[in-house]
Amino acid sequence: MSVGLLLIIILLSLGTVNSIFLIVNKGKGYYPNTMLGWSLLMYNLFILTYFLWIEAEYILDKPHLLRSFSPFMYLCAPFFYFYVRNSVKGLRGLQPLDWIHFIPALVHLLELIPFYLLPTEVKLEMAQAIIASPNQINYLGSGLIPMSFHYSFRIFLQTLYYIYCIHLVLQIRPDFLQRFNMDTLKDWLSIAIFLMGWIVFSNLLYVLLGYFNFGGNTFFLGQITIHISLIGILVLNIYVNFKPEIVYQFDPQKDFGSNQNEVGQTISLRQQDVTKYHSEVEKNEQLVAKTENKTIEALKYLLENEKIFQEKSLNLKVMSDRIGSSPKTLSTCIKLAYGKGFNEIVNEMRITYAVDKIENGYLDDFTLEALGEEVGFNSRTTFFNAFKKYKGCSPSEYWKKFQNGA
Repeated sequence: MSVGLLLIIILLSLGTVNSIFLIVNKGKGYYPNTMLGWSLLMYNLFILTYFLWIEAEYILDKPHLLRSFSPFMYLCAPFFYFYVRNSVKGLRGLQPLDWIHFIPALVHLLELIPFYLLPTEVKLEMAQAIIASPNQINYLGSGLIPMSFHYSFRIFLQTLYYIYCIHLVLQIRPDFLQRFNMDTLKDWLSIAIFLMGWIVFSNLLYVLLGYFNFGGNTFFLGQITIHISLIGILVLNIYVNFKPEIVYQFDPQKDFGSNQNEVGQTISLRQQDVTKYHSEVEKNEQLVAKTENKTIEALKYLLENEKIFQEKSLNLKVMSDRIGSSPKTLSTCIKLAYGKGFNEIVNEMRITYAVDKIENGYLDDFTLEALGEEVGFNSRTTFFNAFKKYKGCSPSEYWKKFQNGA
């Protein structure tokens, strides 16, 4: 093994450890860093696997491991998207519909099962062929779907995810792409987005050059783009290692509107400096307004897009924890956004959703009790009382009227 290859393997191994630290560290930037950590872990392990198995030829000793990591590469882009989304929207963890983003990885895993069941001797022959002619890595070892499709499709998805991440950021900060200066080095979100773009577009370049057959040597192009991607991954890992105080204490909401109000500081009034006092008050009022706007935005997103009101255990505390705000601040923002209290707006949305279900034939196949549970109520009685309050009749009466065209 050459010194250069050994150095790359050591650096990628350290990067894998850094990724795990990002996942488990519970510093100020915990909730977005966890998602970035998972994304980096997938990238680090994938590239480390390539250099260990192909460049160092260890796959010849463990041929049964061939393609074992391939499905996880579909998770790199989704986890990076979760990181950016959670950062700009002030969300925590996975959201109810995030499982959809894992479907490509699951499909790839399932369609590889016939390959996984092949004898070790067959896999060893494939591994030997790949070592002898590394450009075959894009073709040998396929499941029900050709491996060449997965290489191109993964990079296509990564590009779409990355473009949408930029779109999300620009919705909140239209000037984001014009802010790269020395201060940007202290902005962990900017660093992550820039270097991830480096990785994504170097991979996209490989697909495009291979598609148009520029230079006639696809494998040589692949080697170049792998090393370009490697630079982006290593710089990200180095940044995590040497700037931990910026990474782990980074608060993305400073630039995108904090949901955790830090305005409640006491401003000492000095009679000799009334002008300064009014200036500080005005700044705090602006910060409060910005905080409320971002909290309202996150609130509407969860209620209207994610339909969080379907959760039976939902209460003001659960909602405030999900958004990253205090219950008091959230209660104020609900009043500003909807002119009603928390319980009132949640029950109203549940009943509206129930009516929509009824009018779309839900009760043709399911019971009223099932409908109440589907829209988020804990009991039949609570559901019936709320329905009668907002619609003036019981669910069954409403259903009959609707069937009769009343």
